[in-house]
Amino acid sequence: MYNKKWLWVAQDRASRQIVALHVGERGAAGARGLWENIPGHYSQQATFFTDDWDAYKQGIPARQHRASK
Repeated sequence: MYNKKWLWVAQDRASRQIVALHVGERGAAGARGLWENIPGHYSQQATFFTDDWDAYKQGIPARQHRASK
């Protein structure tokens, strides 16, 4: 049996710098884990662009989340 883990990455769009990482499940718990690792100055004011994966909706506040396909 495989113990699959996903690498979640948050990247600054302008500088391309990796600002947070999380290794965990692919679902909502993984999205919340990534969110918890994002530095405060990003999590308080940045807009987060993601694909339309449902887990992001449970980890990122709606006012800061922009989903696209």
